[in-house]
Amino acid sequence: MAYKSIILALLPLAASATNLLARNYEDAVCHPPVKAGDTIPPCISVESIEAVCAPQKDEPSYYATSQQCMCKGSYFSDWPGCQSCLFEHGLRSERDVAQYDLILSAASSAFCDPSTTPTDVFKQYWTSASYTLAVPTTGATGKSDRAPGETAVSLYYTASVSQGAGTVTGSAASVVSTPAQTDSMGGSGADTTGAANSGSRTSSTSRAGTTAGTTTTHSGTGHSASASTTASTSGTASGNAGARTDTKLHPLLLRREELVYDENEDEDAVYHAK
Repeated sequence: MAYKSIILALLPLAASATNLLARNYEDAVCHPPVKAGDTIPPCISVESIEAVCAPQKDEPSYYATSQQCMCKGSYFSDWPGCQSCLFEHGLRSERDVAQYDLILSAASSAFCDPSTTPTDVFKQYWTSASYTLAVPTTGATGKSDRAPGETAVSLYYTASVSQGAGTVTGSAASVVSTPAQTDSMGGSGADTTGAANSGSRTSSTSRAGTTAGTTTTHSGTGHSASASTTASTSGTASGNAGARTDTKLHPLLLRREELVYDENEDEDAVYHAK
């Protein structure tokens, strides 16, 4: 009985260690360093855009700014690429992908409707959809790492639009959204558990899924994604979206034109703020 009690007590620790290893691996393969001229890994891109576009206040005008910032940029076209990375590396199953597809499609359609002003942040639209939609019963549930340790974005994603936050226009442009300061990427995104409980580091929406207006393909050798979006995709934040030169923010939170590549860094050097 004593041994059984010890084993039962250790089970939560084992599960926690497994989740930590999965997250560390996810960070390694889906959040690699970015070099000049590279396609931004879509998992990094969606986290960065979500942080840049976060409303500073819980007010309709700020929600409207966040709406344009997210929906006019590459957020929803980078999403399937992030999902593809997770699938490629055995962190998502085909059924997981199908579930996130449904959630993001519903949430983005409601949040990005140009005829309405959002009544909350996108995270809440995501949460609402995740709890109201039925769980798919199609797609394989098995997971396998098709490219162990490989970090090349080209393995699973080709960006079809300019990556970045969208340009905010009209009355919403007078509202500046400033993301909270952080010492690291932090980022958002579902952990490697379930979509309905799409846990996150700072919110609940990135690292998985797709949306209406995107195209993903599944095959026996991997899950590739080539995404397009029906929204305007200027792909640049225009200050109003909260671009900052705070070096404590991950540099990809800044506009690409505000970044400079430090050639004096080693081979894993990434963008730095000017």
